[in-house]
Amino acid sequence: MNIENYNNLKFKYKLFFAVIVFVAMGISAYPIWELSIELAEYLEIDLEAPIKEQVFGWHWFFGFILIGAVNLVGACILLTFAITKLKGWSFQQALDYFWRYENFPTYWYKK
Repeated sequence: MNIENYNNLKFKYKLFFAVIVFVAMGISAYPIWELSIELAEYLEIDLEAPIKEQVFGWHWFFGFILIGAVNLVGACILLTFAITKLKGWSFQQALDYFWRYENFPTYWYKK
């Protein structure tokens, strides 16, 4: 990941990447919520009581973190795929732009 390239981008393109991150968080929020409730029911966790005082509280906590990470990465991949199709970019361009921060078009950079 080349952060130096990202730092040299114009503000509107930096904002584009920030919006993508927030949209990915928004897309993944509902499944995280629902799956964490399902996990709590499976582990017989009372959501009204403190998690750390329950028998399987730490299991639920680490499951919640894992569910959140998997859903967020999935949402990012979904958005990358959708933007690639909408913009008509190749898969390699999308990987370079969104995951490696490389090979941006020259007009994206500050002058």
